[in-house]
Amino acid sequence: MAVDRLAVIGIGLIGGSFALAAKERRLVRHVVGVARSQHTRDAALECGAADEVTDDAATAVRGADLVYISAPVGATEPIMRAIAPHLSSDTLVTDAGSTKVSVMAHANALLAGHCVFIGGHPVAGSEQSGPSAATADLFIDRTYILTSAPDTPADRLDWLRKFIAGIGARVIICDADQHDQLVAATSHLPHLLAAALSGALADLAPRSGDLRLFSGTGLRDTTRVAAGPSDVWRDIFLDNRDNIRPPLEAFRARIDAFLQAMADADGDALCALLDEAREFREGLNDQ
Repeated sequence: MAVDRLAVIGIGLIGGSFALAAKERRLVRHVVGVARSQHTRDAALECGAADEVTDDAATAVRGADLVYISAPVGATEPIMRAIAPHLSSDTLVTDAGSTKVSVMAHANALLAGHCVFIGGHPVAGSEQSGPSAATADLFIDRTYILTSAPDTPADRLDWLRKFIAGIGARVIICDADQHDQLVAATSHLPHLLAAALSGALADLAPRSGDLRLFSGTGLRDTTRVAAGPSDVWRDIFLDNRDNIRPPLEAFRARIDAFLQAMADADGDALCALLDEAREFREGLNDQ
């Protein structure tokens, strides 16, 4: 199960946590981390996520048994293009992108014949970023989704499933279309709403005074993910915009329902809306 060489392209929070988790559980012997900035490379070495670092992805993947691409979705295609000629047919490449249809299409166009590619999406993370925020426990009891192509060797998919389970995650295998539709509602919409709420409060602040003096844990919890890196979420919103639109329209309909109930001073309608919301939220506690 253990691999000799793991190349992590984008050794930030997710990539660094993947490396730390694999190293702690002795699933990998040597990690080479890739990052553009010297600061990030130094941090990856300091926290132990990487044994060596470079700013060149092509150099990193030479001789690698497993390649982990953890970069904004928009950077996936150029990364694949750069590393393809330097991969071995025995190399397994996976990623951590939050959308999968486009990633799988890029892999089919650029990596086919060079390696085996299996898409991945760890449903884990933090509003923090960088390898200094990485932790070996990030994936424990968290959902980790894998997407494969029809011609993916079954033994390689099974190997990666066991490897991911080895770092503590719960593995789900589904197709790329289903993945992008579901996470549009469960992940991408919540982040968009948190960002919109934070932006709306920023608009109100000049007229209302320092809102932070009146904020509590509810506001901080609701807007926590809005602190995530903008380049990552820009790419996600653009790449998955067609799937995000339906749940966003459903949310707008709910906002309209609340506005109408308040305009009508309709307490029963408000209670019904709140009860439906509470019932769904309580169900999340069972997951």
